[in-house]
Amino acid sequence: MADAGEYEIRVVAREDRAELMKLLSDSFKMSAEFLKWKYDLNPEFDESLVVVAVNNGQVAGGASWLPRRLKIAKSLSVRAALGADLAVHRNHRGQGLAKPLIASENALLENKNIVMSYGLIDPKLAEHVHGPLIGLAEVPTSTTVYKKYLNLSEIRDKVSEMNRVAKSKGDMKAKLAALDMTVLFRLRGMPPFTLRIEAGGIRLEETNSIKPDLQVEFRLTPLKLFKSKRKALTLIKALLTRKIRFKGRLRDAIKLYRLSEFLGILLA
Repeated sequence: MADAGEYEIRVVAREDRAELMKLLSDSFKMSAEFLKWKYDLNPEFDESLVVVAVNNGQVAGGASWLPRRLKIAKSLSVRAALGADLAVHRNHRGQGLAKPLIASENALLENKNIVMSYGLIDPKLAEHVHGPLIGLAEVPTSTTVYKKYLNLSEIRDKVSEMNRVAKSKGDMKAKLAALDMTVLFRLRGMPPFTLRIEAGGIRLEETNSIKPDLQVEFRLTPLKLFKSKRKALTLIKALLTRKIRFKGRLRDAIKLYRLSEFLGILLA
């Protein structure tokens, strides 16, 4: 049995295909017809997203991802990759090959500008391999952001909490009534969403089809603005460098700025 250092991890070559297909067939009991459908007949199949571990010219393991367009919101789709197969030949197991195969795949995904990877993992495999051996696969920062705001659930929870507070605190209700506007937000790493703000509370819509009073586009993390000790100066710099853009009446933008702590609660 070879040491882990004796394996070459690389993108699959033409001469590796037959061995890799046999390995997948033996490991997962897949028929030749099914493998042909899954890989060769798949119009989105990308052979450069298949990696193998080779020892003495023989394929000892392999991993692959299938490219996808993943819709994560009503108005936002991202380039993603579905984890397809990860297999190691029974004579080469116990050498830690899964980890370098996954690491090599992650590097390939980043070079392909894929912002999200996902997979359907067998619970036993996750317990014994993906947790203890591989850990959490490294992903680009943008992927982490998309996961955090996958369906705007965190912001929706904050909106619900603010509506609850507004019912019991007159000053909060007065602040919301002073806004009385609809704002479309386009924030970095998040799907677009619309907030309708009025005395009765805040309504969040995961859409950009509603005609807003004001459109706000952030090309920087909102937290940088709301946590800044010199908020006005930070805002002016962001506007001058076009890291923040708005479209609408100036008075609406000023109203929104005056209640920046309200936005800080929602977006920070």
